[in-house]
Amino acid sequence: MRGLTLFLIELVGIAIGLAGYLLLPRDAWAWRRGFLFFAFMNMAAIPTHNILGTLSPTMLVFWSLDVGSTGSSCLCLILASFIQPFPTAASRTPTTYKWLTLVGPALLYAYSYVGIALPGFRIPFTSELVYITMMVIAAVVVVANILAGALRMPKMPFTSVAGSASVVLAISSIIVMLAGFLLDYPICKAVVEAGSTTEIGLVAFVFVGSDIAFLSLFLYVAAGVRSIASKSKKTQ
Repeated sequence: MRGLTLFLIELVGIAIGLAGYLLLPRDAWAWRRGFLFFAFMNMAAIPTHNILGTLSPTMLVFWSLDVGSTGSSCLCLILASFIQPFPTAASRTPTTYKWLTLVGPALLYAYSYVGIALPGFRIPFTSELVYITMMVIAAVVVVANILAGALRMPKMPFTSVAGSASVVLAISSIIVMLAGFLLDYPICKAVVEAGSTTEIGLVAFVFVGSDIAFLSLFLYVAAGVRSIASKSKKTQ
């Protein structure tokens, strides 16, 4: 086992992902699946970053699972923003769309495996295409969804403690990830010049930022569900 700090961050990510999947209402199924795949991402990251460490066939398989899980989680969040746009509309569960959160991830896992781990075959930039591109698209779509909710219904769910906390955490997540990109080179340079090693780098910042982002989403969706439920009761 190496990288104890990153390992602990990954355990927190697993806990947040499973909590979101198990504790959010069943109606929020698309969001819940995003959390489940986030837990899978952190599970696959442990052998990839903390146990195996070398580009062995086994490590490549776990790397592909890490990448596929990340892309799948992002895909579910993108779909959730359109299918269940909390708090801009009441919860909707169009069963005809549910297959997208199953077939889409299956294709992403298959592409990641072929591009990264299939023996004797590689697709260049598979990790960047699935991991980074999907993450950026999901961030833009989810933030746009939250901003749209704030503009259309400024009192839902942001007046609640959970809703307000979700905004603070979302901003914190962005700051942490940006800090990772800005500080990665100076930290690495200082460590190399000192003849030492460090676990704190871009990967750690991204994982911490992701944990904060999903905690923010958990509070946001939970607050949105409660606001919608409360409004429905008042109109009955």
